[in-house]
Amino acid sequence: MNKISYGQQIDAARPWSFPAPAMTALVTLAYIYWKGIPVSTLMTAVSVAACAALLVLGPLFTKNILGQLGTLLVFGLLPALGTSYLACGEIVWGVLLAAVPSILLTDAALRARNIRDMETDRENGRKTSASLFGHKASAWIYWGEVIGSYIWLGILSMFYLLPVYTVFVFLTIPVAIGCARGMVKSVTAGNTIIEDMDIRTKNIQLMFSAILMVTLILTGMFN
Repeated sequence: MNKISYGQQIDAARPWSFPAPAMTALVTLAYIYWKGIPVSTLMTAVSVAACAALLVLGPLFTKNILGQLGTLLVFGLLPALGTSYLACGEIVWGVLLAAVPSILLTDAALRARNIRDMETDRENGRKTSASLFGHKASAWIYWGEVIGSYIWLGILSMFYLLPVYTVFVFLTIPVAIGCARGMVKSVTAGNTIIEDMDIRTKNIQLMFSAILMVTLILTGMFN
């Protein structure tokens, strides 16, 4: 049985572990700006910089049975609520409205990686949520997280809980649909078609979050 060192886990997690919490933090700050909530400039900078420290925590959650829960906490809730607390001096629970898609897509990226690595993880004695639920169920959960991110934002925009211009994120939906279909297809076609699905999903998260952030800021500027 080959053991993977902590350093190797950091190298594997690095492509997505810093951008994930950083984008969630930036979307949080954009939401706060759109809502017109006063912030501390210094603490805002500190909150974004602190996301770099989460790179060290990433490998602790990527290859164990609680990996997905850890991802939601460390790369999702902590950057969103922590950033709002540092920037505003209090937790702004409303930031979760904007942060949910970023959190779901980050979780989907890790799920894609764990689905791809199921066989090698079993050989190395590692248990992940993918090995617990199996390839088919995990693939459909991935599908729900990716497509659900767009449904979530569409509903919020429809009811004006987010600016209507945030629907510009739907420009990225063809890529998202392609990834979701590819993941479901891998159940029968094999893992070859999802070799880079974790990186592709991370790219969706980056594009989705960047467009959402820009539309929130521009709406806040001109309102």
